[in-house]
Amino acid sequence: MGHHKLAIFDNLRGKVSHKALDLLVEEKDKIRVMRDSTMTCGHQLWTSCGLLCACNISKYLNTDKKIPLSDIDIFWRKLKTTNPTLLEEEIDVIGQMSLVTEEINSKTPEIKESNKEGLDAAVTEKSRKPVFRRSRSTSVSKAMQPSDSLSQNEFRFPRNMKPEGLNNVYRFGRHILPLLQPYVINIQDVDPNGNCGFRSVAVGLGFDENHWVFIRQQLLHELDFIADLYRFVFNSYNPGSYDVLRNTINWQ
Repeated sequence: MGHHKLAIFDNLRGKVSHKALDLLVEEKDKIRVMRDSTMTCGHQLWTSCGLLCACNISKYLNTDKKIPLSDIDIFWRKLKTTNPTLLEEEIDVIGQMSLVTEEINSKTPEIKESNKEGLDAAVTEKSRKPVFRRSRSTSVSKAMQPSDSLSQNEFRFPRNMKPEGLNNVYRFGRHILPLLQPYVINIQDVDPNGNCGFRSVAVGLGFDENHWVFIRQQLLHELDFIADLYRFVFNSYNPGSYDVLRNTINWQ
């Protein structure tokens, strides 16, 4: 990780993922190429990943300033393991519910009935207790019960859903809460070969499911990079669980 030890990264090391720092280093290396070839910055890293592009990195290099954490999209930042402190005045449950009630009462009878159907369906779905087989080699989608004969019109998935996702709607659609269905753009059944969890994460991040090895490597790097913190977290719950977890992720 020596290539991460740049002065402009002092505010980022240990607070953002290794992959984010790798991308920033690669972008920094483009600066000289851009200067030599009179190229212009296309801002691709900023618009696609929420990370500083070459032209913005050059500003920090020229001024010897450090990149602030606020310039990095929250997607790349480390999770905080400290317990959050909530002030009582931050949560006004009664006030928020009153706003919701006012909003519902202002709607037409047709919209009220539609909202009621959605809530009733969500409550009904939550009351079900499907049985899943607990196996590292079995994906969640394979553990679901066979779908009954529901037509696509009975679901609430968006019409612009990916074609490959439509094929799985009839198989797995009823296992997704109706309240969430309008926001689902794809349903993918990954290969249940013992790494289905890593494959699912890869797909969720926009990679092909065959990038599961990269996901496992990144998890292993994360555990090793701040090992003392994770040992405290996992071993406090169950002594020795950190080593057990690391051994299950270490694929080499």
